[in-house]
Amino acid sequence: MMADAIAARPPAGGATPAATPQMTVGDLGKQQLETLRGSWKLDIRYLDAEGNRKTATGVAQGLAAGDNGSRILYRDIKAEGAEGVYDGYALLTYDPGQGFFLETSFSTTDEIVKSVGEYLPDKNSYNFYVVQGEGGEMVQGGIMRSSVRVEIRVSGPAMFVAETFTLIEGQEVQVQSYRFTRS
Repeated sequence: MMADAIAARPPAGGATPAATPQMTVGDLGKQQLETLRGSWKLDIRYLDAEGNRKTATGVAQGLAAGDNGSRILYRDIKAEGAEGVYDGYALLTYDPGQGFFLETSFSTTDEIVKSVGEYLPDKNSYNFYVVQGEGGEMVQGGIMRSSVRVEIRVSGPAMFVAETFTLIEGQEVQVQSYRFTRS
């Protein structure tokens, strides 16, 4: 992977793990996945199928997923105006020969959505692009998979944000925001 061949510098602000001259962008991104582990409070903002802004709350637990990843388990998510609670997971992994991967699933659909991405050390973030999911080209809400981008930004050891964007009428629109704060 070309990104692995380029040595990276951490951005100003120190949120990225300390880099050494031998570390690649992939090494830094893999190391940063470890900060997603632990107990989290989860606040969600999203657009419903009619384009109305809604909120949800829950908790999450970040766990090690082998040597190259983190699994985040979502629990007790209560959405505004919805009956009951739901849960799900996100699996973020790094393969030195292939790059970064994101797999997500929620109990509301039981669909597994897979994405590929990159780590951007200057922004201390990951960008993922949906490449595969069950059910064809459309995801829940009628959005085309090929237009979905997920950005995960790590703000430090106490907070990270995952945002989903899609193209609507030619404009990139944020349709979901997950804010994780240490609990």
